Amino acid sequence: MGLKSRRVLAAVIALNGAIIVAEVAFSKISGSVALLSDALHNTGDMSALLLAMAAATVAERRASWKKTFGYRRAEVIAAELNSLLIMGLAFYIVYESVDRLIHPSQVNGTIVMAVAAIAFAANLLSATLLRRGAKENINQRGAYLHMLADAGTSFAVLFGGFFTRIFGLYEIDPLVGLFVSAVIFYGGYGLLKDSLHILMEGAPEVDVERIRRKVLQVKGVWDIHTIRCWKVSDEDTYFTGHLVVDPCPLEEAAALRREVERVIKAEGINNVTLQVEIPGEELSCGEGNVL
Repeated sequence: MGLKSRRVLAAVIALNGAIIVAEVAFSKISGSVALLSDALHNTGDMSALLLAMAAATVAERRASWKKTFGYRRAEVIAAELNSLLIMGLAFYIVYESVDRLIHPSQVNGTIVMAVAAIAFAANLLSATLLRRGAKENINQRGAYLHMLADAGTSFAVLFGGFFTRIFGLYEIDPLVGLFVSAVIFYGGYGLLKDSLHILMEGAPEVDVERIRRKVLQVKGVWDIHTIRCWKVSDEDTYFTGHLVVDPCPLEEAAALRREVERVIKAEGINNVTLQVEIPGEELSCGEGNVL
């Protein structure tokens, strides 16, 4: 994460902090659980931004002999922790909303509309600032999506405030709270699933069988087996395999390996390690000459 991205994140964190303080304060004044739910939603997003900055700093630490992959998965762990926090906040909002439905109370729709309108504008501005960095890694993408979701939920709160103000339908406020909690839970679950997939060394979003077919189409390749494909972080994808080639000098086998690496990297994989096997050559393991 570059210096510019850090400055953008810092600005968005400050903006979200101001929104959270305002929404919590005015939720108490207006009696709105919808405003409180939006504030908690923003709290989850601000924690995502803070974790993204902290994890990015840790991830930049250099690899060592004890941690040969470095600290790149710090960002993924941060994303998982944030997803659990977000889902926990969603359950809290459900509790508050259901309690308000059972025990309804008066809500000041004018205050709700005003604060929600400011939050809506601020969230759109935050999303705009984060849009470019959203393509870089899972944490920044998560923060960007959170800002978009926040804009949507703030608009829903604004809409609910309008109905409360015009028609006196106080039940709308906790219903909006339930809607916001569903949005929060859905986003948290998606982030949890993505981060767990990486931590479990699941295959990236590539068709490994398709890659294998393309490799087998390279002239001189007999087979490729013992394939492993996984992600260390949102940006680092690894591919390893045993490449069986026609009997040939080692120099030609090395050139063939480079051609196969080019084919694999064209599929969006940035780290390729191939063990080349030449049938017919004697080895102590009995599998052919290994390059």
